[in-house]
Amino acid sequence: HWGTEECRRIADKLAHLDRAQPIPVPITAIYSRADAVVAWPACIDRHSPRVTHVEVRSTHAGLGIHAGVWAVVFAALRAQRDGHPQASP
Repeated sequence: HWGTEECRRIADKLAHLDRAQPIPVPITAIYSRADAVVAWPACIDRHSPRVTHVEVRSTHAGLGIHAGVWAVVFAALRAQRDGHPQASP
């Protein structure tokens, strides 16, 4: 079990790495506040310049079969193909 200080140290290190090397390609970050496995703030990329955040209403297990998730994925892929990588569904 990790203590609060260790978790804070790891979080600070990850934040430093994110600032130092943001992801340069388009990202579509799909998250759900109803996810009981992954805390939704962990899905928010505050450093990469080409990120689009999309919230859906789903459980963690349901993300893979949620129609709204697939619509977001389809829209992101279509936008990339058409040269508009930041388009939302």
